[in-house]
Amino acid sequence: MDYGKYTFSCRFINNAELPCYKGSTFRGVFGIALKRIACTFKNNECGSCLLNTHCMYALVFETDKAVAITSGSKFASVPHPFVIEPPLTEKTIFQPGDFFSFNILLFGNINKNIPYLIYALNEMGKIGLGKKLNAQRGRFKLATVSTGEKIIYKASEQKIFPQNSEMLNFLNRI
Repeated sequence: MDYGKYTFSCRFINNAELPCYKGSTFRGVFGIALKRIACTFKNNECGSCLLNTHCMYALVFETDKAVAITSGSKFASVPHPFVIEPPLTEKTIFQPGDFFSFNILLFGNINKNIPYLIYALNEMGKIGLGKKLNAQRGRFKLATVSTGEKIIYKASEQKIFPQNSEMLNFLNRI
């Protein structure tokens, strides 16, 4: 199975208050952002949607409705193809300019769709995280995305780059 570990480095642009454990907060806002950018039929249930087997949101968050279990499988349902490793700090109050990073682990073919996930994480920053302070959540800017030592996205250039041979080989293997 193919595996990718992506580190998202970000900077808060306003005050933020997050819980001590940030995993469920990141997962929830990631789901909202991905649905906003990927879902064609906003009010449909994924299980009855014509596009569910090709929709990024369904493949990531409604995996059991988008991917069929083969008969004779020892699994009751298909696992989600991602894990979020949130910032491990117990810090809960963040100021504008504070940096943070987190990882997303991707399993299988979903690695081919990293551009969609980067876009969703960029949108996640616009939605914001945590408790509302002064009527808004902690918004942030995505600065870079890297895998290992290779930077694959820089906000300053607004593109996935450079598709070096190592990265191309990785993406073509998936």
